[in-house]
Amino acid sequence: MTGLNQIREIISTQRDFLSKKYHISQIGCFGSYATGNETPKSDIDLLVKFSEPIGWEFIELKDFFEKLFNRKVDLITEPALKASLRDAILKEMVLI
Repeated sequence: MTGLNQIREIISTQRDFLSKKYHISQIGCFGSYATGNETPKSDIDLLVKFSEPIGWEFIELKDFFEKLFNRKVDLITEPALKASLRDAILKEMVLI
């Protein structure tokens, strides 16, 4: 993985599928890839918004992203953000 631009490119090839299967309306990247401080061991931190609830398919979605990027992915939704970290994450987040 070479950075945020590669994440964007990979997501763009899957956008229609992600929207149809998982009802994703927005994807944002935060953490080391968003700030340009990633290392070869960095995971990818993604915040997703859904147009409708997906239930247990959230776990399937996380697995899908990990296979897509061949890297550990931390997947979260905005309501699940810890209050103490919420503002910092949303400020740092880069929309994909």
